[in-house]
Amino acid sequence: MSFFIERGKHRTGLRVAGALAVAAAAGIFVPTTAAAAPTDVTATVTTLGWRVTATVVNNSPYKLDCMFTGFHDPGGPGTAEALFVVTLQLDGLTTASNSVSGDVGVVPAGGYHTWWKCEKPYVAPPRGVFYIPPAPWGTAPMVSRPTAEPIPITLPNCPPPGPVTPCVPRFHPPR
Repeated sequence: MSFFIERGKHRTGLRVAGALAVAAAAGIFVPTTAAAAPTDVTATVTTLGWRVTATVVNNSPYKLDCMFTGFHDPGGPGTAEALFVVTLQLDGLTTASNSVSGDVGVVPAGGYHTWWKCEKPYVAPPRGVFYIPPAPWGTAPMVSRPTAEPIPITLPNCPPPGPVTPCVPRFHPPR
């Protein structure tokens, strides 16, 4: 028995081994889109009196966690504490809303801009699988590649704080 491989057979063996290595790598790499199309997830923020409502239209197939933060103009993330926060979760290809209003803390009257971010919740992939999650949607600096601009809103002048003042935010659990 010879320890030498004929030249033609050796090259064929390397080609087969290379093809098997590529096939194995493709089996453990789960590609997804790493770019977020701006129209896949869109958001609006509306006010009715002192109630701030955030609505997300999710045209992506992903379940999303979303967070909206409101800052008094001309502030923004990193310049001050958020004066209100609205969170929500929604399934793929759905629309959801959540509001903030009620009797805990006061949201002052005036102009605001609302920054937001929606992203797929992290779920660890199976062992040995390399996964690139889709990029998040939202406004800078909450996302590194923004898909939208901050949303301006205005809240009316509030009466003095009291036990039943409609200018006061209440955080409602996601529906």
